[in-house]
Amino acid sequence: MSERWVTVAEAAAALKVHPRTIERRIKSASLQSRRADAGQVEVFIDAPDPDANPMSDPLSVVAGQADQQVQLALGATSALVKGAQEDARLARHDSERAWEETHLARRETQNARHGARLAWGLVALMGVGAGIAVAWTAATVTRARADLEHTHSELRQMSDIAGQSAAERDRLRGDLEEAEIDRAKAQGELTAMKSAVAQNARQQAKNSDSKVPDKSPDTISAMLAPPGSRD
Repeated sequence: MSERWVTVAEAAAALKVHPRTIERRIKSASLQSRRADAGQVEVFIDAPDPDANPMSDPLSVVAGQADQQVQLALGATSALVKGAQEDARLARHDSERAWEETHLARRETQNARHGARLAWGLVALMGVGAGIAVAWTAATVTRARADLEHTHSELRQMSDIAGQSAAERDRLRGDLEEAEIDRAKAQGELTAMKSAVAQNARQQAKNSDSKVPDKSPDTISAMLAPPGSRD
């Protein structure tokens, strides 16, 4: 046994492990490593001396080589298994992510459908509200037109009544003027009659001493008659 610098492959063969095991030990600093002049990575290990009677036990040499091949196969198999496990893990992760995306897409689709239904409901409600507003507006306009027609009718009636009142007022004013004229005429006639009666009374008083006054109905009617009708 001697300590020396060997390559990664030689160290794996000497320690009967996979080369990746040597690389992991280099990364974890459990083995010293360096880069040789040729650019190869070498590690410092305590390994059997390769010149120590190699042909003394051929069976051991064959067993050692077989063991190295087995270790290499096991390392390769382990690497393949680990790669397969990593691929399975990535595939599982991708599957879970795809499932989450699918679930999110379904939820978004449901939300979109719910939003669409709500929007259609609002549209229908707005349509009903618009129909009610149009109906109410039409009823209001119809009622306003009816009220306007009624107002016009009342205005026409009031205008007719006002015309009739004006005509009646003019007629009454004419009748009043005629009554005033008739009253003036009657007042004049009454004044004339009073004057005639007074004159006749004075005349009879003058003639009372000479003769008895004629009290016949003709004389009295003549005295009471208007002055213009005695002729």
